[in-house]
Amino acid sequence: MHFTQVISSQVNKNKTTVNVKIRRRLLLLLYPSY
Repeated sequence: MHFTQVISSQVNKNKTTVNVKIRRRLLLLLYPSY
């Protein structure tokens, strides 16, 4: 793999993890009963 491909894959992984965290926070805000 090229260096740029490795960087892009790392960035994509970070984006997905951030999205998951935001979704979890939104779910907690929308449903505080959990």
